[in-house]
Amino acid sequence: MDSGLGSGNTPIFPRDGYFKKEIRDALQKSIMREGKLKLDIGLRKRIMLEVAGVSMPIMTWSAGQREFAPLLLGLFWLLPSAKVSKKQGVNWVIVEEPEAGLHPLAIRDVFLTIVELLSRNYRVLLSTHSSGIIELVWAINEIVSHPEATADKKRKLLLDLFELKTTPNTNKLIKDFENKKLVVNYFKPTDAGVVTEDISSLDPGSDKKSVSEWGGLVEFTSKTNEIVAKLWR
Repeated sequence: MDSGLGSGNTPIFPRDGYFKKEIRDALQKSIMREGKLKLDIGLRKRIMLEVAGVSMPIMTWSAGQREFAPLLLGLFWLLPSAKVSKKQGVNWVIVEEPEAGLHPLAIRDVFLTIVELLSRNYRVLLSTHSSGIIELVWAINEIVSHPEATADKKRKLLLDLFELKTTPNTNKLIKDFENKKLVVNYFKPTDAGVVTEDISSLDPGSDKKSVSEWGGLVEFTSKTNEIVAKLWR
């Protein structure tokens, strides 16, 4: 804000030069609902969400919009609009629960910003309780590692996964992303302390309960299915 972001008539978001256009459009549609974030400079600076010409203070926003706004500003800092791909001296990015308060489709669009971080060679540590994010990681790994699919087919499927059209921007994003390694680790509490397990396969037939139940994220779903199935026994 102090550097001039949002000053004048230019909104904070969406803003040319920040994110690829396709990512901006997806975030504006699924999270901001076609609204614009603007800086109101009155007695004090405050960020307002303008929708259909009506400016709303942060306490009137949805929970997802309030949670996403600080992440958005952090991403602006990490993803410079100049030719420099990343912030000098910053190699790791830690994001905690980017799914907070968001609809599953909005969570998918936020994950695109994680893809952008990876494409700029940041290493990303993502903490999540979202089964949707875990499924996205699984689907990406399955597509990228498939031994028979052609490179063109893989890229087409990755674009379809995020409902993106084929453009130079999206092609580059997906191409940069293909060689990244995605791993899902479950932090499992035990009597001896917390241990980690790689559950990236999400194999429902695995002998390991932590894998078959995705670290507990689908444990309740499995239980409810079993209980309802008893109606027909």
